[in-house]
Amino acid sequence: MNTTLKSLLWLASANGATKMLWALTLVLLMRGFGPEGYGFLATAWALGFVAASVADVGCGQAMLRAGSRHPSLIGAYLRKSLAITTLTSFPLLAMVGGCSLALLVAPVPASLVMLALTTPFVDRFQTLCTVVPQIMGQIQVYSVWRTTYFLTVLLAFFLILHMGGSFQEVILVFFGITLIFTVLYGRRIVRLIDEEQDQHTSTISVQQVLRESRPFFLINLLTVGYYRVDVILLGFMDSDRAAGIYSAQCQIILLFYSVSSMILTVLYPNLYRGSHDRALMQRHLNRIWRYLSLLAVLVTPPTMVYARDIMVSLGGQPFSTEYQGLIILALLILVCPMMVAVDFLTVLDEFVARIRYAFMGIITVILGGILVIPHCSVIGMASVAVVSYTLPGILSIRLLVRKHGFRVHALYSTMAQIFLTSVPAFLIFLVPLPWFLCNVLGFMVGTLICLTWVGFWDDDDKRLLARLMHRSYS
Repeated sequence: MNTTLKSLLWLASANGATKMLWALTLVLLMRGFGPEGYGFLATAWALGFVAASVADVGCGQAMLRAGSRHPSLIGAYLRKSLAITTLTSFPLLAMVGGCSLALLVAPVPASLVMLALTTPFVDRFQTLCTVVPQIMGQIQVYSVWRTTYFLTVLLAFFLILHMGGSFQEVILVFFGITLIFTVLYGRRIVRLIDEEQDQHTSTISVQQVLRESRPFFLINLLTVGYYRVDVILLGFMDSDRAAGIYSAQCQIILLFYSVSSMILTVLYPNLYRGSHDRALMQRHLNRIWRYLSLLAVLVTPPTMVYARDIMVSLGGQPFSTEYQGLIILALLILVCPMMVAVDFLTVLDEFVARIRYAFMGIITVILGGILVIPHCSVIGMASVAVVSYTLPGILSIRLLVRKHGFRVHALYSTMAQIFLTSVPAFLIFLVPLPWFLCNVLGFMVGTLICLTWVGFWDDDDKRLLARLMHRSYS
């Protein structure tokens, strides 16, 4: 089994485990504190995440690109990136803390609000260090540490809520666990660099790191808006309850977007090294689009049909009437294959276009949110989110075709073929099975059977399956 596939399996296992553990953690918080309490935590952590995501001023992505092409730069890049992130975190935290204390109605003292905002900043150092095993093909290091971290958080929150704990305990323990794991993970990454790089390590100046990080900083700043600004807008313009409901719905959709992120996390080093080879890039795009399209068709219809059951399963009866937004957000899963084109712009150094499209998306979120939240609240914000994702995806595909010669007709044909082939499996939704997940699994299995019947799987699919099953295919 090749290194890429091994890394993908490690990351798939870790992603599945961490997403499940975090989903269970959110369920605990939703059930323990209700929509209003959970909404406050979601808003505070969203604010911290937005600010922390730009604290490294793009050093992480710049390190990934430079380290993939010149591995001897990894150690020097990491040291400079950590120093830059540390220096920028303090003013950013002060700024977001001041805004939060002025605008949020917090059920905890100001010191704990600041601590809640600080936790994403500490976690950002873990994210920055993760670039090292990503480049070195040692993704299992990240996978084990991240899974252990989320498991520890889940168990700690469970004990706190089981013992009748409050916001204070949750915020304090989350910060403490994050700090401890970040320090230990950082030490492990330093050892990994020492083990892997027995050659002379190159040096690089802070000025050069900042110069190469500049476009990534703008991209990260705008991209984060997709994931968090809508929650923040609802928290400020509507209520903590609305923010909590919408955040819970977004977490469900982000579970599926994590598959795209997982694939690109493993492939980014190879994509950067082969960015000059258009045939190779086309093959990568075709494969990623194919599997994400399959996932989108398997997941979107059940999410829309059973939106109410999903929300009740996650948050209990307080969420039983708040499922319409999830039906709309489920359309974002269909947009997921298209959004891969946006990531390809970064690999191809199309920074200006990437920034322009991201800016267009975030402006759509902000202006659309301001217009619709007073009238439609969560449903309106969900509709705006779908539009804000779709526009950059369409424009990115258009640029790949016109400037770089990518072929996309086959991509659209693949998605259409998968969807049309799945139509007979829709009949399972009419069968009154005792639990909605039985219908969901029935639809997925039925779709896969229909695809096999029409001969959808090609030789590359079969080779991949053979590798996964540890046997050869000729």
